[in-house]
Amino acid sequence: SVACHGDNRAMPPEQSTKAARDKKRKKPARKKQSVATSRKPVTAPDTLKLRQKVVDLGIVSKRSKNKHAAAIGYIHTLNKKLEKARQEGDTALAATFEKEIHELGGLKTYQSFSIKSEGRFNTARWVLQELYKLDVRRKGKRLRLLDVGALSDNYRKHKAWLDVMAIDLRSNDPHVTQLDFFDLDVKEQFDMISLCLVLNFVPSAEQRGAMLLKTTQHLSVGGYLFLMLPLACTNNSRYFNEDLLDALTTTVGYETVSASTSSKLVCRCLRLTKHINLTNIPQTVKTLVRTGKKRNNFHIAINRYETASKANFTTTHLQEQ
Repeated sequence: SVACHGDNRAMPPEQSTKAARDKKRKKPARKKQSVATSRKPVTAPDTLKLRQKVVDLGIVSKRSKNKHAAAIGYIHTLNKKLEKARQEGDTALAATFEKEIHELGGLKTYQSFSIKSEGRFNTARWVLQELYKLDVRRKGKRLRLLDVGALSDNYRKHKAWLDVMAIDLRSNDPHVTQLDFFDLDVKEQFDMISLCLVLNFVPSAEQRGAMLLKTTQHLSVGGYLFLMLPLACTNNSRYFNEDLLDALTTTVGYETVSASTSSKLVCRCLRLTKHINLTNIPQTVKTLVRTGKKRNNFHIAINRYETASKANFTTTHLQEQ
């Protein structure tokens, strides 16, 4: 009889040779990198001071995930205080705020936070979504787009049909022209303008109104304005809301094509229907629409253009000191 030895049966010669060959080819497992060497730095050096500042002031805790938003908010607060001190002629107080902004990194730090925000939400995505809905793309024709406050070339993949002029107060990108929107030659004409998360950085209500008015000078009738604001500008302001926003845009000659509101943003796609005689635009009246200690004072003031044009429109609130 034949004895049975279970799993101790000999392996056929061809399988034995193959197993040995595979074992020889097998690479040794790579050693796992330590956390210290494999993890990227959590905080960039140019934003460290500002992050630490909002923690030291008790705005957020050391372990909070909201340090990014708190830091941007603190920059805005400093700029508002600086603008108020300048308007009141308090040069000593203004110098104090200028020094603090400079010590915290100035415009360079602000842009670092903004670039990080664009990684989370790029405003160009919304603009492109609206353009596709409008079906404005035409074969053989490039539409001219002005991207105000651009940090990078957001439309580089769409150059076949978009001719983009990207501008910012201080550019860190070779594709972005360093230029104040208020200094843009009126001869520059566009099919559309992106003014996303820009008006809220302008320090005064009058300058915001003048910026909105100036967009109409660079568009032909039928041109589009893509306007985006933080929700807090309309939902948490003592003097402003979405109804007032829509009334203002109508006053300067726009009609609303689409309107949307998210948990953080207010978006408007606007079409210019006519060019208004800017010298005849009535002055807006600042009206209280909400009360509360934690409200902000954001609003947009539309004044007679010849008066507004005499103001200092160079937005130095974000210039490097």
